[in-house]
Amino acid sequence: MPHTTVRNVSLPRFAGVCAATLLTLGALAGCSPSTPTADDEGEQSQSQPQSVTPPQSADPGDQSGGDSDSEALPDEDEAAGVNTSTWALTSSAEPTTTGEDGVIVTGLRVAAHEGFERVVVDLGGPGAGWQARYVDTPTGQGKGDPIEIAGNAFLQVDVTGVSIPVTDADYAAYYEGGQQVSGNSVHAIYESTFEGRAQFIIGVDSVEPFHIFALDNPSRIVIDIATK
Repeated sequence: MPHTTVRNVSLPRFAGVCAATLLTLGALAGCSPSTPTADDEGEQSQSQPQSVTPPQSADPGDQSGGDSDSEALPDEDEAAGVNTSTWALTSSAEPTTTGEDGVIVTGLRVAAHEGFERVVVDLGGPGAGWQARYVDTPTGQGKGDPIEIAGNAFLQVDVTGVSIPVTDADYAAYYEGGQQVSGNSVHAIYESTFEGRAQFIIGVDSVEPFHIFALDNPSRIVIDIATK
């Protein structure tokens, strides 16, 4: 029987050979270009900066009045959600100014909305009050001359706590009136300012409830009149 010689290989020497082999294989793998996997590509696309679209600025909207209406409407030109059931046939509010404070009339506007029409009296400052009621025959202050205006019923609005123009700046901003301003079925005219009271006549088709309130920035008195 032939004799077989078995060599004893020490464990430390065997481990060293294995380590050297692994290092060689690792070096070869590092030299070859790597192809990103599907997962790698997903991570790369996520890490790239995303383009951000800046938010669009809010539409400034129409500027008939500019500020919000705390008593009736969100905006002077918006007609949604108006409840005319609480409106009345008379209205009044005491002024916090007097004629000596120099608040003058600077404009008059009329606009039609669904279910009502709006009359806006522009003023040169805050604090004016008002007295409003329907009258049989519209007449002017002082002499009581009749006022010619379209309509079958007449709402007289006296804006109180106002003044006639005094300074050059007042005269430049002052609205002289005398001309009828009309919407659809509502017509308005500024008659005059006399002894701290500016008189406005509003002609309508029939006696209807109305609502009056004041707004600031810019200062104005708003009269909403229900329409059919």
